[in-house]
Amino acid sequence: MGLVYIDAYVKHGGKSIKVRFLIDSGATYTVLTKSVWEESDLKPLNEIEFILANGAVIKRSISEAVLDTFST
Repeated sequence: MGLVYIDAYVKHGGKSIKVRFLIDSGATYTVLTKSVWEESDLKPLNEIEFILANGAVIKRSISEAVLDTFST
């Protein structure tokens, strides 16, 4: 199967930013670049530990935003 991408909009607080996403059907969280996160004016709601494929544990802030594939 190849890599699958979609174009979608990250919406938060009246802002809408077009982003190209790599689809991972097993993912629970969506990852944004820091620049998109900052441009969307997202703020951390909590911090969660994630275990990477190599076993390393990292902490990252999480936020909430709407992802919309149909908006302009």
